[in-house]
Amino acid sequence: MNLFRSIAIAITFTATVGLVPISAKDEVQYRNFTNAKGQSISAVLVDNHIFVDGKLNNNPVKWLIDTGADNSLLHLKAAQDNNVVVGPMDKKVYGIGGSAPAAGCMVDSVSMGNAVFKKRKILATDLDRFQQDIDYVGLFGADFMRECNAVITYREQRIFLKQ
Repeated sequence: MNLFRSIAIAITFTATVGLVPISAKDEVQYRNFTNAKGQSISAVLVDNHIFVDGKLNNNPVKWLIDTGADNSLLHLKAAQDNNVVVGPMDKKVYGIGGSAPAAGCMVDSVSMGNAVFKKRKILATDLDRFQQDIDYVGLFGADFMRECNAVITYREQRIFLKQ
């Protein structure tokens, strides 16, 4: 099986299930892939949550990787604090906890590692509803993860990207 097909299968598995258990042989292939065509960024695991450093409108921030989220989502206060144009709260987001009001936002740039997404529409909601004083700006969902062909290695605490 060629490397691209292996990575494509891992990406599909990652988007569907979340994290990919990989063998030592696969790790070497992913490292070679990263060195040749992509990048590897460090992730921090806290209570089974994956966090990465990135940027929101060129401001350094921390993102929560949420492979179960179809779309990325901003915390409303973080959007306002990072000069994101926030529209009216006339939309809804749905999740395990039910639904919540949300606003459409226009973001100049979102980045994780060298992967940069410009002029994107993202929803924002109050992510602080259940947890007080969150320290991340939002959820990096499957939409962005698919675009940069992300593969997550739990054991190495790394995310491999190709954009």
